[in-house]
Amino acid sequence: MKRRAFMFLSLISLLLGAASAVFWIRSYSHSDHVSWINHGQRQTLRSDRGALGLFAPPPTVPSPRGYVSSEGLAAAICNGETDWVIYCDNSFGFDRADSVILWNGGPDYWYTPSSFQIPFNRVAGPLFRGLESPDTLLATHLALADRAGTRYAKVSPQRVTLDGECPVMVDGFVVMLKPRVRTGRVYFCSARIDPAQLPAIRDQWHARLDVRLATVRYRYLTPGAMVLPLIYVMLNLLRRRRIRSLRSRHLCSQCGYDLRATLDRCPECGKPANVHGKSGSA
Repeated sequence: MKRRAFMFLSLISLLLGAASAVFWIRSYSHSDHVSWINHGQRQTLRSDRGALGLFAPPPTVPSPRGYVSSEGLAAAICNGETDWVIYCDNSFGFDRADSVILWNGGPDYWYTPSSFQIPFNRVAGPLFRGLESPDTLLATHLALADRAGTRYAKVSPQRVTLDGECPVMVDGFVVMLKPRVRTGRVYFCSARIDPAQLPAIRDQWHARLDVRLATVRYRYLTPGAMVLPLIYVMLNLLRRRRIRSLRSRHLCSQCGYDLRATLDRCPECGKPANVHGKSGSA
């Protein structure tokens, strides 16, 4: 029973070693990851550049006295309270998109001077919770882009009307803007985004800002996983060598009893004689 359990553990270790070797080679050309939710925070196991690492969002840092708490800023995030403003150039005889500025509505303290003075690392941790819900993910993306210095969106020079949509690029992702109110050359818009982009947005921010909790290099992991199978092979070879030695001297391979006077089975342990091979005669 113990030998079977050891064989099973050795087989599992061998498979892990083989998988580790494959990911070791792959890590230099591809970055693979798997993530899960633990106590409301997304943790990620990432294979990249010869190492396997465990990552988590930045920790929540208490805000200084007199400043808006980072949790309060994160709680104010909502897709429906985000304003998009398109500034147009009408020198061509029609309104052509020139620039887009993103503004967050909701509670007034989001863009108060005190909130701007809160360091980015104090806000990033709580904001990561907003990446888990479709109702807050887009606004959270804008808030993180704002704190990272990429708040101004890139827009293609195209005609803007109240009847159509205008695509803009926000930190690598396409957002479709629908103008709803026009004031001179300024259009106030609502926004929508292809749901297929949402996982990529979330993964992008985790890859940028996650904190490394633990790391193991594949050059240590792969040989370490092969130790148990190597021990099993060596013990198995020694066992076979011992059995051959006992059989060559007409001894029981299990207990070492002399079998030269036994025709059917070992009188000591009861092992059948045919298992021992040729038992010999008295």
